[in-house]
Amino acid sequence: MKTNLHTIKAGVLVLGECEKSLDEELAHLSQSKREFFKAQMGINKHFIADKQSFASDLSIKAIDELLKLTNFDKNELDLLIFASHTPDFYAPATSSLIHKELQLNSKTTCLDLTNYCTAFLQGLLTAFLHLENKEYKNIILVCASVKSKKIDPKDSFTYATLSDSASAFLLSKSNKKDETCFFMQELFSEFALEETFSSSSYKQGQSEFIKVNNDLFFSLVQEKFPKLLETFLNKNKALQYEYFFFHYANDFFRKKLLQNLKLDEKLCFSQSLEQFGNLDANNLSANLILFNQTKLKDGGGGESKFC
Repeated sequence: MKTNLHTIKAGVLVLGECEKSLDEELAHLSQSKREFFKAQMGINKHFIADKQSFASDLSIKAIDELLKLTNFDKNELDLLIFASHTPDFYAPATSSLIHKELQLNSKTTCLDLTNYCTAFLQGLLTAFLHLENKEYKNIILVCASVKSKKIDPKDSFTYATLSDSASAFLLSKSNKKDETCFFMQELFSEFALEETFSSSSYKQGQSEFIKVNNDLFFSLVQEKFPKLLETFLNKNKALQYEYFFFHYANDFFRKKLLQNLKLDEKLCFSQSLEQFGNLDANNLSANLILFNQTKLKDGGGGESKFC
């Protein structure tokens, strides 16, 4: 799929209020086991939202910081996209709660997307497709993950590495017709109820907790993704790129993926795990923000603002 390459003008990341080290969370293990676990995960600490903070709360903080950073007039906002698998409620829509709290213009459209790891990319594609419409000029994409509220307390390893977060990005229409954005995906829906077990809603799920079959997820990605990336690059040979950004929940997964892809680590930007823990749906967006901060420190130009 191709769209015009629209502008990501600014990005903000907000973390859960409570910072804890893995040593604190896994104090019941011996020091040698904790060190081994940290080395495999590539994670030293994580950030958890307090009991009163949910996806809408972190999202509102992120958008508020974004508006301050850019001096953007919120009355000029055409669309608010909220992408998450941890909404406050199934109804009302979380984007409506955000709209109400921030007192956005009544003409600002709200859209909720249910996404896991692909929240940022799917949200970005949705935003770009809307920007192809003449009626949309400015969009805020917010991705939130407050997964700690649903992690089984007995699963201390998952809980100790996961961080709650929200990211917000301001996207604007570009009138340059010669710059193109490429998007490609391959879906294996036959594994839909095997890779992620159902969480209860109107249709009763298997468990009140979110559960993921990590072994199946790992094997599918390691087997299928290299071919997908090869096809994508061959199909878009004119595409110019300097760095790759990949989604992964731990350093073991990252190393295995890069081995399978036969990619030099220097081409793959990755700092979010070490600094923030596993941000789940915001791993990609966090690395994009960190990358742009690094670029600006090194003297890179451009008008984009990220924090």
